[in-house]
Amino acid sequence: MNNRNRLILSIVALLTSVSFLSASAAVLALRAEYHQAIVPGVRVEGVEVGGLNRRQALDLVRRHIPQPSLDSTLLFLCPLGTNWSINYGDLNYYHDYEAAVDRALDIGKQITGLEDLRALFQVAYGGVDLELETRFNRDTLRRILNRINAESHYPPEDTLIAFDNGNVTLIPGIPGRELDLEATMALIEQTRLRHHRVMLVFRDIEPELSLDSLKYLNTRFGFYATSFNTADKGRTHNIRTACKSLDKSIIGPGEIFSLNEALGPRTPENNYVLAPVFIGGRIVLGYGGGVCQIASTLYNAVLEAELPVIERHGHSRPVSYVPPGRDATIAKDLVDFKFQNNRRYPLLLSCDVEEDKLLISIYGHCSDAYNVVYQTETEREVVKHQTVFRVDDSLQTGEIRILVPGRDGYEITTYRVAIVNNEVVEREKISQSRVEPQTAVILVAPVDKYYYSVDK
Repeated sequence: MNNRNRLILSIVALLTSVSFLSASAAVLALRAEYHQAIVPGVRVEGVEVGGLNRRQALDLVRRHIPQPSLDSTLLFLCPLGTNWSINYGDLNYYHDYEAAVDRALDIGKQITGLEDLRALFQVAYGGVDLELETRFNRDTLRRILNRINAESHYPPEDTLIAFDNGNVTLIPGIPGRELDLEATMALIEQTRLRHHRVMLVFRDIEPELSLDSLKYLNTRFGFYATSFNTADKGRTHNIRTACKSLDKSIIGPGEIFSLNEALGPRTPENNYVLAPVFIGGRIVLGYGGGVCQIASTLYNAVLEAELPVIERHGHSRPVSYVPPGRDATIAKDLVDFKFQNNRRYPLLLSCDVEEDKLLISIYGHCSDAYNVVYQTETEREVVKHQTVFRVDDSLQTGEIRILVPGRDGYEITTYRVAIVNNEVVEREKISQSRVEPQTAVILVAPVDKYYYSVDK
């Protein structure tokens, strides 16, 4: 009779014993017998180790499941056919024989009373197969998988919006692909690396703008384009950076859109660089210079789309890329440009840069469109500058020198005009701004000060 059958009969006899004292004594005897040996019926990854001591079990498992050599190859398989390989040594990979055998020995040491005999009977009768755990450097494995992902992933392509002769055409996007790191790690934990190959798990990345998410877009409400000087590298860089942040923005019905929130802080951390900006009427260098062209271009697209403007501020000096009175500026969190979607369907902002052109479009559902032509008109009132004369002792009689050239200011009022059947049906003032005049300063000779009415 082998050890396993003898153990089964012993347990049955103990469970049916009427003598508590004799049964307890037998439990102690079983515990002593299997204190240094493994209970019969125990296997490690299919290798029968019952009845063996620790050293015997370790030798047997090592022979049946050898440790992979450090220079043997582990393959990472891609479902699409591309494979990657590393060496086991790269992961510090090994089988933990000791842990598996120690767990096998613990089964016999857990016999403390009659209540444990039923579990011991199940082990002896049905057997139990313990897992041989593997150890490897998981941080190294993550780095390897990240490198594989960098070589194999590709980003999704958004649905494209084409507008031609009043018609909107949607060109379906293409899903991207990336390595599912956590799922691959879990699969490796389950299948174990000693099979010398692992199937990588990939997942699709749906486009941010899918065909289904844009199915309500069938018309363009507003469009505006401005030009910029591509020779100004800093300004061009900032316009492109802001354009990427603004592009594909979706504004839900009733939602108020904030340009400051959409762009975020204009800082080096957000990829903005130094470029000329208006501060206090002067041109200085600041991070995000050029972003106000985004604001002004968007403002004009919003006007064309007949959307309500919630907040808008003009520049302290005229800008060259939009007509007077139709500019907008933003500054940190203090000055913003905001408008509201007052339609029943969401709106989509499309922002693009083509060579030296900044293009902004606003798309929506045709049922929200207004069958009205809108245009803007401006009224300009010139504010004449003053001239101040000052004495310069270095000048000769009749000689003058212009220290500061004068510049007229102006007040500009901008109106939005609604036209139906070539007739104006509404004229709404949408902005009023003032550019202060600049005083001219002229230097004259001392002997001429009375002629120019100079006090000093």
